[in-house]
Amino acid sequence: MEVARRLAARHGLQIVGFETSGLVERTVREIAAAVDDILGKYPFLKLGGIEISELGDAASDVKWKREVGWIILDGVMLADLAKLADIVSAATRSGASVPGSDERPMYSTIVNDLGRVMEAAAGPTARKRAQATLIAEYRRISGPWDRTDTLAQIVVGYRKWRAQLSGRCFSGPRFEPRAALIEAFTEVELCGDKACGPAKVLHQLVVETARGRSDIG
Repeated sequence: MEVARRLAARHGLQIVGFETSGLVERTVREIAAAVDDILGKYPFLKLGGIEISELGDAASDVKWKREVGWIILDGVMLADLAKLADIVSAATRSGASVPGSDERPMYSTIVNDLGRVMEAAAGPTARKRAQATLIAEYRRISGPWDRTDTLAQIVVGYRKWRAQLSGRCFSGPRFEPRAALIEAFTEVELCGDKACGPAKVLHQLVVETARGRSDIG
């Protein structure tokens, strides 16, 4: 509880359910580390609190209370660190989750949740601009297109480059901008310079759009 209380005090958060959760100290420290890292870098991001509750099959979720995001953590799942690690590892191996998620399952879970808060803070503008921003970056790095480049060749090349993003960014062949912004944020925060090019572009888009809409700016 002391680790949780200090975390709440540092960031002005509310914490609910920690007293009876039975979480081990290592888990709470991983939660605190993720929150400290992200809110420390992005002080304009608003998080209301963290609550331990029951979610069923999910380890975590983000709920909105008075338009402020709350991270909700499943107490049963978090009390079984091996189960959480298995779920995150399976998602990472399949390509659904971003690389590196399985190295610190609890940490990466919280970072992804904060990515959802960041995406919501960026609003519809970032979602609308996501595809065009990726296309502009692909055109920049792929060199000038000339008359010998067919539209089909350009599209194939772009989609191959974009496919470096994790599987959650797509629904079948369809690009999902909201999911892509969340996953790109997570990938860059976990992998840094090793993140793929498309993730870096979308990370910058979602962060700068959210910053521009914030009171801090």
